[in-house]
Amino acid sequence: MRQAVYKVRILFATNAKFASRQANAIQVTKMSRAFAGMGHSVCLTGLGPSVAPVDGIQVRLLHWPWARFRIDLLKWGLRRQMAGFKPDLVFTRNILLAHVAAEAGKAVILELHGLPVASSYTARTLGHLLTHPQLKRVITISQGLADDLRDAYPSGSLDVVVAHDAADAGPSPTPAPVERSLVRVGYFGNLYKGKGMEMISALSERLPNLQFDVYGGTEEDISYWTQKTDGRVNLTLHGHIPHDQVAARMEQADILLAPYAGQVSHSGQGDISRWMSPLKLFEYMAAGRAIVTTDLPVLREVVRDQETACLCPPDDPAAWATTLQRLASDPVKRRELGQAARELLEHEYTWDKRAEKVLAGVQVSG
Repeated sequence: MRQAVYKVRILFATNAKFASRQANAIQVTKMSRAFAGMGHSVCLTGLGPSVAPVDGIQVRLLHWPWARFRIDLLKWGLRRQMAGFKPDLVFTRNILLAHVAAEAGKAVILELHGLPVASSYTARTLGHLLTHPQLKRVITISQGLADDLRDAYPSGSLDVVVAHDAADAGPSPTPAPVERSLVRVGYFGNLYKGKGMEMISALSERLPNLQFDVYGGTEEDISYWTQKTDGRVNLTLHGHIPHDQVAARMEQADILLAPYAGQVSHSGQGDISRWMSPLKLFEYMAAGRAIVTTDLPVLREVVRDQETACLCPPDDPAAWATTLQRLASDPVKRRELGQAARELLEHEYTWDKRAEKVLAGVQVSG
């Protein structure tokens, strides 16, 4: 276990639903484990049925399946846990919970994955929180989001750290086969508008010599795309698989796709293409397979074209098809891209390295 320079008690307060497939539930669990791996005492709060401690992390969940009064219940739960757990630091992705903790006199680190709607109550709360002496740092998941935060809330003293998302490195992946009669192209993730299923459908039609395997999506999504691509023998919609099976399935692919549109929807609502830091990209890097993704400024913050991924223009199936066909016929290039992406992840984008970056230099009592 890595040892912290000094140990503190961290209360990780979330509104994540831990029985769900949501990426935020995965992210907060991974970050909690990374904090604990540094030697800190961690208590994780959120929504869901009661569970036993995970890897030494205390887990305090509230069972409340209804949307009404949810934030009020979470605030109540946070106050209760602050009184019982007595944290030195409250870490949260929720602006309203961060404000409650700061007002209670606790040191706070706020992680932002987006900005609230201007003039909303949450936006006004964020404005107040950013000047609060108990707010020690703001984490943003991309430079684009950090820039927009500073533009929306000018403050010369604001400590903003950009920490992209991450993935577990895990054991070294099995090398991709150099020669294979059928090249497999994999996609893992949601099928919301803008996530890439539109592009995958077009590519599977243009490239009948490649096998496309799609993992994820709701039952409604699967039904829609099954009907829309009926008869496409080189496209298989596998549906949702447990997260602990994802890495093994990724290794079965030769090429991994993340074909985001020019505008990307989050849970079907709102464009996040300027701010996002998709978990999928980092899990692809961990798999050690060639990645083809969209040429967006926010993704160029992480990968470089032709070095650690192939970047293609959004909404241009012809360009994507050309790139895939070239990679399909060049196993050496595929292997080089996969190895370079894996090395980049190991050096910069593991959960352990992210946790260290998030806490580096933050002074709290403990």
